Amino acid sequence: MKHKCCVLVADDQPAICQLFRSTLDDRADVHTATNGREALEILKSQGVDLMFVDLRLANANGLDLLRTAHQLRRALVSIVITGYGTLESAIEAMRLGACDYLLKPFDSQKILDALDRALSLKSLNRSDRPHHSDVAHSAAPPINMIAASPQMREILSSAELAAPGDIPILIEGEMGVGKQILARWIDQNSREPNGCFIHFPGAALKDARPGAEHPDWQRFVLRLPFSEPAREPIAARCTFYIEHVEELPMWAQRQLLQGIERTWICAPEYANPDGVRVRVIASIQTSLEPAVANGTFSRGLYDLLRLTPLPIPPLRRRPDDIRAIVYHFLDRFCSEQKRDPGLYRRMIAEETWQLMLRYGWPGNARELISLIARALLPKDDRGFERILIQHVSAPATVPSCDMVSVPLVGDLRTIEQCVIREVVRRCSGNKAAAARALGMHRRTLYRVLQQN
Repeated sequence: MKHKCCVLVADDQPAICQLFRSTLDDRADVHTATNGREALEILKSQGVDLMFVDLRLANANGLDLLRTAHQLRRALVSIVITGYGTLESAIEAMRLGACDYLLKPFDSQKILDALDRALSLKSLNRSDRPHHSDVAHSAAPPINMIAASPQMREILSSAELAAPGDIPILIEGEMGVGKQILARWIDQNSREPNGCFIHFPGAALKDARPGAEHPDWQRFVLRLPFSEPAREPIAARCTFYIEHVEELPMWAQRQLLQGIERTWICAPEYANPDGVRVRVIASIQTSLEPAVANGTFSRGLYDLLRLTPLPIPPLRRRPDDIRAIVYHFLDRFCSEQKRDPGLYRRMIAEETWQLMLRYGWPGNARELISLIARALLPKDDRGFERILIQHVSAPATVPSCDMVSVPLVGDLRTIEQCVIREVVRRCSGNKAAAARALGMHRRTLYRVLQQN
């Protein structure tokens, strides 16, 4: 019997939830939530593979829920559904990891089409384990880094020099540029590539109190024994990859600093009773210097992490990689679907390539890969280039650091909330820092965000 995927539908309209239940009943185990709290409870208790999320929920912002969901479940595939579609919300959803954008009203066929597209994209990620752990052993397939541009070749050269040692590494770059892929590539090119790889989101400890129990954090930072029951076999080396390290609370930053000092500066045998060597790789989306300056990030931890900085430029700044990524994933997807990749390569006219080179790619490589997979889904091959052109013809400009996009419709309160949410996002969810940046009291910021 074919395994059903687990689908979560977060929408405050019961009729929409019922439509999803009746449409997907034969193909998926469907869970529904009418508010953000219910959705988070389902995400934590069920093995959700795919999430449909409305941008406007009763007590939550759909984009905030989307951000939290992808932090809780690394392998989650998500689709935004909304009756208030705007270019800004589509771009933001793509940055947060959404693979599709479904506008209301829609019927059963559009739901099924969206499900097929999402399941096709999910095949990109073979590791569907829930929660925060992501352990990769020697059976893991080799990681291929696409580096056609001079910038990426230089980064890979630096990463190759650093890979054999245990020195901490800091990978910088926008969402979707491939920070986790580079971390895995470094892990596989180390002196002992048969170790384990632990993927830990910084947000996992964001609201936890000091000393809060988290098995991966205790094992790899507090150095508890590696031979716990029901855990993976003892490995000679482990890579501890912390995504969004800027989201770690200060007490966790101090513990991480002490852990790095024990394992890298001091003798590893002293720090690890099992003799297991631990290597820390961290990633960030924006520079840590402002957080260090205002005291929200540990200066000592910053100094250790930046010993080997690897800044990945956004895709729009390395156009040579665009064509290489397209060709690579065309070959891969066509091979899986038993199609001729050369046919699709020839379909892309030079004018289409120029549109792709001029497009801003706010979702970076992840957005481009998703676009290729989506363009290959129609059975009519003639629709392939049309889908590419429609996507890259949108004026997806990338806002500068001192500009915020606001909706053209809505009252002043809606615009104010939009601006505040964007500043909070740029401050990595730190509302106190956002209030300081906006020159407003923190209580005022909370009050505005809670208004319906």
